Amino acid sequence: MAYDYEKAFALTDNPFSPIQPLPGLNMLAVQNALDSNPLLIETEPALEKLFSPNAGPFGTYLENFKRFARREGYHDAPPRAGIKSHIVSIWGYEGTGKSTLAQVFIKWLKTCTPRTGKWFIHEEWSRLKLTEVQRQLDRIDEEHRAIVAAATANSHVCIVADNLISGVLERILELYDQLTRDRIVFLFLISSDRQLYPQLSGQSKRSINPFRMRALSEEDAVAFIKHRINEFRVPRENRPPWLEDDSLFPFNEDDIRSAFARGIFYQDADTVALRDFSVMVNKMLTRKLDAMDDDFDITQNTEAEVRAYMIWLAEAYNELVAA
Repeated sequence: MAYDYEKAFALTDNPFSPIQPLPGLNMLAVQNALDSNPLLIETEPALEKLFSPNAGPFGTYLENFKRFARREGYHDAPPRAGIKSHIVSIWGYEGTGKSTLAQVFIKWLKTCTPRTGKWFIHEEWSRLKLTEVQRQLDRIDEEHRAIVAAATANSHVCIVADNLISGVLERILELYDQLTRDRIVFLFLISSDRQLYPQLSGQSKRSINPFRMRALSEEDAVAFIKHRINEFRVPRENRPPWLEDDSLFPFNEDDIRSAFARGIFYQDADTVALRDFSVMVNKMLTRKLDAMDDDFDITQNTEAEVRAYMIWLAEAYNELVAA
């Protein structure tokens, strides 16, 4: 059983769920199980290297958000903050990257420095998964008290109301109304609840700026793998020469596209989410590593010899399902 990602794959770590602390990380716990958890970039900037803007609509939505915010007086260069409050919704099925997108929005918004000097950020909900109405209502009340205590009049505040379910939306909007009487608030409403979609999509009387996440496409999947592999590839001088022509090793771009074109991952569904794909390729990588000999060294093998250690998605997926 191998244990060294560098010798096995010419990678400094597991690209989908790193097992070594990322440089600059403050709280090690937020790096746990990053194949399935959101990237809490706002609180841990070190996680930004894992953010793949092209693995879905992330990059496009960020640019759209910036354009909207700039029209409302929020600018990063030179930095200044507007005086209007806004509600932003992010709706999508489980695992499509909603919480990560909100974190990216807020990270940029923080560069729009208010006259008071900083933003008050309340995004603890993204670390919780409260599924009962009463527990979410209690959480809103807790947040209300915490914000009032921390953010004085004229403060700029970001609130992330994550994992929203039916039965609590009116209460969180009441919170927004109360706080915006003397504070500037960006409220991010995040949900996968189908019943809330009409209200969160801007169809209600409320002025809401909606962003809808989508399932993973083959282009998204290729971009995700490519970004993560490139981030964790060993320095050029430590790579075997043949790797220059096989930059996604142990994956293959044509194979990724083929797997999506054939619907390999869909089974009973007609889509696959980014989180599901991330979990799958992480398992595929670790299983391949476990199957390799301890003394395997990629630099001592030819491309033809190493080809036996490629991860072919259809084959690897069938092995996961059968396990």
